[in-house]
Amino acid sequence: MAHIQNINIQEENDLTKIYNLISRNIVLFIIGVVAALCFAFIYNRYSVPVYSITSSILIKSGNNQPGGMSNTENDFLFTNIFGGNQNFQNELWILRSYPIVEKTVSNLDLSVTYFQKGKFNFYEAYKDVPFKVSFLSDHPQPDGIMLSIKFLDNSNFVISAKSRRATFRNFDTNKKSHQRKKWSINKKGKIGELIETSDLAFIIESVNPADSIESDLQYGFKLRTVPALSGMVERSLEYSMVDRQATVIKINLKSESQSKGVDILNELMNVYSDQNLERKNHLATITVDYIEKQLSEISDSLSIAENNLQQFRSSRQLLNIADQTTGISEQYMDLQNQLAEMVSRKRYFDYVSDLLDQNNFTNMMLPASIGISDQLLNSLMTEFIAAQAQRSNLIANNQERNPLVQNLTIKIDNLKKTISENISAFSSTTSISIDELTKRIRKVEAEINRLPATQRQLGTIERKYRLNDAIYNYLMEKHAEAKITKASNLPDDVIIEPAKVRGLISPKTNLRWVLKISFFLIFDLIRSQNPLTKFSNHFKNTLFSKNIA
Repeated sequence: MAHIQNINIQEENDLTKIYNLISRNIVLFIIGVVAALCFAFIYNRYSVPVYSITSSILIKSGNNQPGGMSNTENDFLFTNIFGGNQNFQNELWILRSYPIVEKTVSNLDLSVTYFQKGKFNFYEAYKDVPFKVSFLSDHPQPDGIMLSIKFLDNSNFVISAKSRRATFRNFDTNKKSHQRKKWSINKKGKIGELIETSDLAFIIESVNPADSIESDLQYGFKLRTVPALSGMVERSLEYSMVDRQATVIKINLKSESQSKGVDILNELMNVYSDQNLERKNHLATITVDYIEKQLSEISDSLSIAENNLQQFRSSRQLLNIADQTTGISEQYMDLQNQLAEMVSRKRYFDYVSDLLDQNNFTNMMLPASIGISDQLLNSLMTEFIAAQAQRSNLIANNQERNPLVQNLTIKIDNLKKTISENISAFSSTTSISIDELTKRIRKVEAEINRLPATQRQLGTIERKYRLNDAIYNYLMEKHAEAKITKASNLPDDVIIEPAKVRGLISPKTNLRWVLKISFFLIFDLIRSQNPLTKFSNHFKNTLFSKNIA
C-alpha cells in the first residue's frame, strides 16, 4: 500500500515539475509552435509539388506448349509462338527496359520542358504555355539550363539565362560540343525569327497567334537530350506485381506535371503493346514478303503465257481447248498441278537451307505457311523461331548476361542442326518426286504429240498458261491467308487501368505533419531543460500513437 502511495506522490511531483517548466518557458513554447507553423506553411506553399501517377497492364499467359501445332495448316500464324510461352519475368524486364522508355520519350517529343514562374519557383507547365520552341538539333544547344523568357508584347520577348558551368551538346549525336564557365545570355528576340549564337539556335513560335500573351508572366524552358530525359523518366518509374497469382503489372510514376505523367505512362504501355504486336506480326510479315516475291516472279510468266494463248486462238479461230481434248489433258493438268506444288516446296526447302547456312534467322518462316503440313518439321521450326525470338528480345533489351540467353543459344544450335538434317532429307525426297512427276508428264506429252499439229500447239501453249496460273492461284491463296492473319493479330497484353493521378506525394500538406513538427520542438525543449526524459517520451509516444487529424 505504501508502495502505491509513493508512486502516486512521484507522479504528482512529476506533473508539478512539468507544469512549472511549461509555465516558466511559456514564451519559448509559443515561439516554437508559431515557428513550426510558419515553417510548415512556407514549405508547403513554395515547394514544387510532386504527384503520383499509376496505371496497370495485364500480360497474357498462354497455355500452349512450345511447338504445338493445330490441325489447320495455317494455324502457325494464329499460335502463340511469341505469346503462349513468354516468361512473365522476361516480359516485365522488357517493359521496364531502357529501349521502351527511350522510345516513349522520343514519341512524346519531350526534349523541350516548359515552365511558368510562380512567386519564387519555376513550375513545370506541360502543354500549358502560349509558345513552343523549335531548335536546330545539329547545332550546339545548352543542355539542361533554364532559359527564362519574358514577353514584352505578342511579338517581342527577352531571353536570359545564367550558369556557373554550362555544357553544350549536339542533340543529333548526343555528343558534348563545348563547355563554358560563368555563361550568361540576355538577348531580345521576335516570334518566328531564328535566335542563333555559337552556343544555341532556336525559334520561339506562338501556339495560337490570335491569343494575346500576358506580359506580366514569366516563362522558362530547358533543352535536354533524349538519353538524359530517358534516364530521368526511368528513375521515376516503379513497377510492382499486383498479386503473385496474377500477371498484372502496376506502374507508378513520380512527376511534377500531372498531365505529362499521364501521357508518359499511357505512351509507355502503348510502346510496349506495339513492340509486342510487332513481334507477333513478324512471321506473318516475312511470309507475305516471301509470297509476294514469288508472285512477282510468276506474274510475268503468266502474263506472257496468257498473251500467247489469246494470240494463237485468235489466229487459228479456236475458242475452247476443252472441246478438242479428252481425258489426256485433264490428266496432264493434274500432273502439272502436283509438279507446281512440289516445285514450290523445293524452293522453300532451298530458301530455309540458305538461311541456315547464312545464320540469318530473322526471315525464317514455318513450313505450314506454304502448305507443308509435316507435323515434326513444323514443331521443330516453331520451337526454333520462338527460341530465336526470345533470345533476340533479351539481347535487344540489354539482357546479354541473363543465363537464359546462354541456354537459348545452346538450344538454338541443337535445333538448327536437327532442322538442317530434316530439311536436307525433305529436299532430297521432293527432288525425287519432281523427277518422277516430270517423267510421267513426258509420257503424257508423248501421247499429246500424236494429236493434230494445231491442237498440239494449242495444248502446249495452254498447258504452259495453266501451269503458271495454277502456281499463281496457289500463291495468291497463301498470300490472302497470311494477310488476314496479320490483320487479326492482337498484342499479348491488355491495358487494364489507363494512367491517372493518384495524389500528391510532396509536400505533405495535412495538419498532422504540422502538429508533429510543433510537438517535436516542445519535447526536445523539455528534454534539454529537465531530466524528465522518460515521462516526456512516454507522453509523446502516447500522443503520436493516435490518429491526429
